[in-house]
Amino acid sequence: MSAPALPRWYRNRRYELRTSLWLVPSLIIGAFVVLALGALAVDDHLLDHGRFPVLLDPGSATDVRNLMVAIAGASITVVALVASLTLVTLTVASTQFGPRLIRSFLATRAPKVTIGLYVGTFVYSLIVLLAVHDTDGVTFVPRLAADLAVLAAIVDAIALVAYLHATAVSIQPATVVNRIANQLDEALDELAAMGVLVGETDPAEIEALMARIVEEGEVVVAAGSGYVKRVEHADLVAAAAEAGAAVHLVVRPGQFVLAGSPLARVLPGPDGRRPDAATINAELTVGAQRTVEQDLRFAVDQLVE
Repeated sequence: MSAPALPRWYRNRRYELRTSLWLVPSLIIGAFVVLALGALAVDDHLLDHGRFPVLLDPGSATDVRNLMVAIAGASITVVALVASLTLVTLTVASTQFGPRLIRSFLATRAPKVTIGLYVGTFVYSLIVLLAVHDTDGVTFVPRLAADLAVLAAIVDAIALVAYLHATAVSIQPATVVNRIANQLDEALDELAAMGVLVGETDPAEIEALMARIVEEGEVVVAAGSGYVKRVEHADLVAAAAEAGAAVHLVVRPGQFVLAGSPLARVLPGPDGRRPDAATINAELTVGAQRTVEQDLRFAVDQLVE
């Protein structure tokens, strides 16, 4: 049983999401916000229904405030350290292995998870700090939330050690080659999973059809500039078959196209129907950078570099 097809928006943005530095940290920070609100809600409930047994007694409201300030200050300081180490690693990678491999390093999870944990702990501590109050004879000391902050700080320390190890390993030549080779394997598997889109057509018929497309085909120009990253072959074939037309792409994934330059040639069907330019442009994803999704040559170039 074949796996369900991924949504097009995800297929088009998958590589950018994997190599972005904001997605994973944002998800982790969001989880910490939910955790903080949940812990405070539990503490508020226990304030009226008894005390929950906590791991450590954080002390008075002043003690909890000081603890949250200390954790928040330490967390944001380490974030600056991790960001600096990440930039240094990218600089070393660009100098030693070439600029094409920078996005490969950005795909590693260690810096994203570490940044997310520390920024998440910082935000968590601020939320808990704002919730602590001792006014008008009413004291609210979120003991569970404070204990979770200490636990988060311990996890952050472990993550920092793991990040340093992962960074040292990631810039080793063998690791770089293995990572690029794995990306190439993934690209090959994806192309193989797309299936065979060519039927049992006589080569002579194909040659004659190509000659007609060159002579009679209408040129479709690119709507925007950039590298061709993906071609939705199945959707393009379906659109051409529905109109009874033939479409010949004059570009391939990895090529740079300029807005207004030839993108494809279309031979209308017997009744004159054909996929319009907007439809053909929609089946090609164009971006600012090359990716290895369908551009196997780019992966090979990275290995050679």
